Amino acid sequence: LAAIVFWLRVYFQKLPLPKGRALLGALTFGSLTVGLAFVLIAWGLVATPASLYQILMALVPLITLFLSSIQGVESITTRGIFGSILAVIGIAITVGGASTADISIAHIAAIRVAAVFIAEGGVLIKKFPPNPPVVTNAIGMTVGTVILGAASLFSGEPWAIPTQTNTIVAFI
Repeated sequence: LAAIVFWLRVYFQKLPLPKGRALLGALTFGSLTVGLAFVLIAWGLVATPASLYQILMALVPLITLFLSSIQGVESITTRGIFGSILAVIGIAITVGGASTADISIAHIAAIRVAAVFIAEGGVLIKKFPPNPPVVTNAIGMTVGTVILGAASLFSGEPWAIPTQTNTIVAFI
């Protein structure tokens, strides 16, 4: 549904569609940040407390900072490190600690890799010709949907439209 919303904006705003490297950048961004990351997140959350998930995902800005520096996109600054660490601490305080009982290292690792994919997607997109953000997100959400749909079919996950009001409201 998010992809459809973005495509409607692209259509009504009459935004140009990218070609060549600009299109490749949007496809890469969507593959990493929506498709592959959310496959790993969905699996990781099966055995990871939500509070620990939030703390692990709070590392995305710090990971982005280091990946960006390694790839020559941006320099590491004291301000960037301080802000990233402050975000992790803030989220850790907000969500509280997770029980260490029954924590799966494999599931935590999946979420950490997803965080790296999200960070890398944000860095890599800067190496491609720019697109309007709405166009990048329309393409990214579409390719992510294809990846997530294929993973869902491959895993045999049942498809159902939510019927509980709380679920529908949360989805919206």
